[in-house]
Amino acid sequence: MKTFGMILAAVLLVGCIAALMSCKSVAEEKKQAPKGQLKSYEYTHSGTMAQPFRRYELKEISPDTVQLAIDGMSVDVADTIVVPREVLNEVGRIIIESKMYEYKPSYRPDFEVLDGEGWHFFAAYDDDTWLSSGGSNAWPSDAAGLFTITNYLDSCMVKYRK
Repeated sequence: MKTFGMILAAVLLVGCIAALMSCKSVAEEKKQAPKGQLKSYEYTHSGTMAQPFRRYELKEISPDTVQLAIDGMSVDVADTIVVPREVLNEVGRIIIESKMYEYKPSYRPDFEVLDGEGWHFFAAYDDDTWLSSGGSNAWPSDAAGLFTITNYLDSCMVKYRK
């Protein structure tokens, strides 16, 4: 019986050490900022209607051509225009500065909501990495980057529309 107790204690000790080591590695695993160059950005904010409140799409068409499209029910004038590459670079900078790469994949409220709003963003990079996050009636506590990009793209639509 004494041998069984020692074996059980050893197994428990090894299990505890393994658990502590795995906890440490998970705690140290922090999401890293993307290293590649931003190639496209999409953001949709929608409700329960068929059309989104607002949809933004910014994408590289060729190395020297970037397209910006904005549409949705809350947009006065839906349009698709060509913008300078600097617009894509600035959105990439905002993503990094706002640490949007740390967003969780999905946000949901603690309680059930039958109606409301949803959102989703997706960013793709030239090194085949990407970021994606979204939510239904819940947002990250640090969602300012999403709104900064939205305001910036709205201003670009006004500035670069011919």
